[in-house]
Amino acid sequence: MKKELSPSKFVKYDSLFMIEPELIGYNGHLFNYAKSISDCLIGTSTSFKIFVSKNCERKILKEINSSVVFDKLPNGSIFNNFIGRFVIAVFQYNFHLYKGLRIISKKETLKNKLLFFGTIQHIHLFGLIAWIALSKKNNLPKSIILTLRLSIYRYDINRWAASYIWYVIAFRLIDLIKNKCKVSFITDSNKLQEEFAKITKIKIHLLPIPHTINNLENNGLDSKIAKDKLTFASLGNARKPKGFGILVDAIIELSDDVNFSKFHFLLQSNCAKNDDYILVKINEIKNRNFKNVELLEKELSEKDYYSLIQKSNVIIIPYDQSVYFANTSGILTEAISYAKPIIVTEGTWMSENMPEGVGVTFKDKNSSDLVKKMKLIAEKYSDFKSNLIQKSITWNEYHNATNFLKMLFQIGK
Repeated sequence: MKKELSPSKFVKYDSLFMIEPELIGYNGHLFNYAKSISDCLIGTSTSFKIFVSKNCERKILKEINSSVVFDKLPNGSIFNNFIGRFVIAVFQYNFHLYKGLRIISKKETLKNKLLFFGTIQHIHLFGLIAWIALSKKNNLPKSIILTLRLSIYRYDINRWAASYIWYVIAFRLIDLIKNKCKVSFITDSNKLQEEFAKITKIKIHLLPIPHTINNLENNGLDSKIAKDKLTFASLGNARKPKGFGILVDAIIELSDDVNFSKFHFLLQSNCAKNDDYILVKINEIKNRNFKNVELLEKELSEKDYYSLIQKSNVIIIPYDQSVYFANTSGILTEAISYAKPIIVTEGTWMSENMPEGVGVTFKDKNSSDLVKKMKLIAEKYSDFKSNLIQKSITWNEYHNATNFLKMLFQIGK
């Protein structure tokens, strides 16, 4: 694996402040995203601090230099209906962000600092704009960089989501306050870059995906392969848009095959307490008492998460095409980085961006085709693994925290 460049060669700021009130625990990629950036800056002249909410768990606060400035997040139940999602949530979340940013202004000297938002949505943009508009210029950061991470186009019905109007208004307001400090937008998806370019003239920069690339180096990248058996893993919390139900259906269908015992499954299935659909699917697996299917229902620490990757031979990413046509996947980035063959949904950001020969695609929401592709990748596993030896190195030369920061600081200067 190619050694990363030294961050000291390009650091331009004495501090990088990251805003992430949604960071609560290990679930999702918010923690890994921030941790990879924080770790990359260790030993450089740039200090790192992330500002979080009162929801953030203590274990997270111990692992990254953090400051709790945001109140507890608004109750998520407001998203259950249109008025709550489109009006009430917009007000509550924007006010929540505004209050936290005001506290940061009082606690920190922001002049000549870089303020970085790991994720920004319409439920945050107006709070940010209000804070900039009502703050004195000499106590604003030199530059603010905002990450557009979520699609607002409904590819399943070919129209913009209702939040479209909020983004149009917010982008125009940013044009009005840009003289007070530099505001830039980034994304890690070429498809999102194209999507947002349709509603704003503000340039959207495309950056790599940072991740903790060196986590498995001490133990090696290859898992132990049992004789005539491959381990297929589903990573991340279990949700319907992430295709957990489709995968369960595929495993049940595959169980009728005479070679079913040659497949071993590790399914990360936490965060399903309030999701009736996922609970039904989990129970379908449990009721069958498959000896070769393991459900991991507890939240995994970063160490345990990477241990799960190491135990795996193949990573399955059966995400919903309509949701992930433009949205990215940190799991895809990690799988290729660690030379793990992959199975992804066709017509998604994952299928478009994965290098040729590192995995296969299957038809959206089609469990039978997923079964077919699992058999195919098992049959030709050694070929896919051989292709990944060089391609994972090339992939890591672009997708790493050092390269991300190098480009981030260039945009923010």
